[in-house]
Amino acid sequence: MAQLIFRREKVYRQRTTPPSKDFKALYRFEERNVEWLGSHFLGDSHERRGGALSSKERMQVFLRYMGDPGFQKGIGEEIKIDQSTVSRTILHVSQKILEKADLWIQLPTEQTIAREKELWQHKYQFPTCIGAIDCKKILVHNIFN
Repeated sequence: MAQLIFRREKVYRQRTTPPSKDFKALYRFEERNVEWLGSHFLGDSHERRGGALSSKERMQVFLRYMGDPGFQKGIGEEIKIDQSTVSRTILHVSQKILEKADLWIQLPTEQTIAREKELWQHKYQFPTCIGAIDCKKILVHNIFN
């Protein structure tokens, strides 16, 4: 008699959502800002598989890991997704952010760098330096204002 192999039915764990009072503490942003970041960098998710993460959820996983880069397994347990999903999500979101980095980060031109090097050499006798960080906090304005 032939043996039949039955596949186990895929069961998705019920994901947890943090209480709104804890949202900013966990993700360092307000919920509406995370939604905006998700749609801006990741676009709308057209994935219709059973357990696919939305753009907002993918951004939450990324921000949670970047805000407290501990163990991916812990973040997965907290949100109720697998560690491999956390890992793939972090890579995917960081690549999407890098694709749009030119819109948000302006790097100096070669002329500006040369001018700054000359200035630092002349003023401070500090060769090939283009600046220094003084550890001041920089105010980041809310994107909705």
